Amino acid sequence: MVTAMTCDRCGGLQRRAHFANLGSLVGAWEYDGWLCMNCGNIVDPLIAHNRKVQRSVDHRHLVRPYEGKVVWLRPRVDIVA
Repeated sequence: MVTAMTCDRCGGLQRRAHFANLGSLVGAWEYDGWLCMNCGNIVDPLIAHNRKVQRSVDHRHLVRPYEGKVVWLRPRVDIVA
């Protein structure tokens, strides 16, 4: 079992940690993850998965609202003018 690794954010030492909040008003939660001893960055399996998915999305084709209009970040090739 790996007990230490390098932080993606700062390059510092990360160690395994257990996070828990058992007395919250919204409900109790707990999980295991990695805590950077240098910058405080936390990574758990869900965070790692979401970052991997985000890196695999082609952001060039996403639309952004601009003054109520839809704006394509790249010209669409399937539309003929």
